[in-house]
Amino acid sequence: MSSPVQAVSNRQGAPAPRPQAVRREYVELKANVHKKLLNRLNLEALAQADRTRAENEIRTLVIQLVNEEGTAISLA
Repeated sequence: MSSPVQAVSNRQGAPAPRPQAVRREYVELKANVHKKLLNRLNLEALAQADRTRAENEIRTLVIQLVNEEGTAISLA
């Protein structure tokens, strides 16, 4: 008997990753980016910056770090 939820194949014919594997990969990516973000941020300078500037700097750095990880993710 087959499962009611089946993996969908990608364009190359390989099965889609299982939800648990995707979740684990996301959690690992998030942890790696968070660790690197904390290592690269100058928290003292950030505390002195206005909120908009701080958010923009953090957003730019997060995008850079995610790109460095090489894992494709959606903007959501």
